[in-house]
Amino acid sequence: TVAEPLDAAAEAIRITESVGGRVDGRSEYAPRAGDKGSATLTLRLPASSLTTTLDKLKVLGEVQEVSLNATDVTMQTQDLDARITALSASVDRLVALLATATDTDNLIQLETAISDRQGELESLKSQKRYLDDQISLSTVTLNLVTEQVVPDSEPATFIDGVISGWNGFLAFFSGLLVVVGVLLPWLVLAAIITGVTVYLIKRRNAK
Repeated sequence: TVAEPLDAAAEAIRITESVGGRVDGRSEYAPRAGDKGSATLTLRLPASSLTTTLDKLKVLGEVQEVSLNATDVTMQTQDLDARITALSASVDRLVALLATATDTDNLIQLETAISDRQGELESLKSQKRYLDDQISLSTVTLNLVTEQVVPDSEPATFIDGVISGWNGFLAFFSGLLVVVGVLLPWLVLAAIITGVTVYLIKRRNAK
């Protein structure tokens, strides 16, 4: 919870960049329901300085909630390294065979095999780069909000009291008119029924 979400967001970005991190996402929301708006940042912070950077971010306002989660990717990293090494060696062997091949069919088969393995190798390297990025930079979602401001209902001065009383009177009078408008058809109907009843009673008594 901060006083000014947009200013706090700018400061959070400055802190992130000062430690070698980056901003992957930024959303800002206009004031509504009596608050001063809000902001949400997706920050990538160096894992080596995560704790100290979080301490700096906590100073921006009053911390409401902190949630930390970690995932062990050791086995996944080792598997990718092994597959990349094996595939690289396979590509090297095929390239060496290609250099000595003289038969056209063998050349075509070797070139196809090399192309397929190189495509798979690039895919594995891309996965490894993404994993390395996830390991080196921690992802932090920072939500910056403000407390809702409730207007003071008590008049502060004599003039405010007069205005408040006048507004209350107008509100009461307007409400009274609405009630009268709703009841008016029923009152007319009741008057008609009463008049007919009285007429019938008088006519019966006259006989």
